Amino acid sequence: MLLRLLLAAGMAAGAHEIGTTKAAMRFPADGTYVLAIETDAAPLMEKLGARELTHCGEAIRGRVALAFDGQTALPAIECRMLADGGALVALTGPVPSGAKAFTFRFGWVFTTYSLQVGGARYGWRAGN
Repeated sequence: MLLRLLLAAGMAAGAHEIGTTKAAMRFPADGTYVLAIETDAAPLMEKLGARELTHCGEAIRGRVALAFDGQTALPAIECRMLADGGALVALTGPVPSGAKAFTFRFGWVFTTYSLQVGGARYGWRAGN
């Protein structure tokens, strides 16, 4: 399945240093998607008003938008701490049959972050 990337917001390209957040979208052969977002844990937990990340999925959902061909997806959301002090927010679910494009917004960061789809980097996304 070949999916093309449509960005919900413009990408800011430039020669400046990237923020600490990065997002990677993968499409395994089993017809699912995995959107892995790595970010600094402390600011995320502060914004969430949380002491731990293990049960933050529903709080995260309020500022995450993911859609295929304009139809909202309702991913499973898993949050966990990483060994380096970062946080991993993983969104997973099935790719709708025949989907050709996806859009995504992660409203928990306000700095520029990178987006990779498969092994290709698509540039910088502006946080919102």
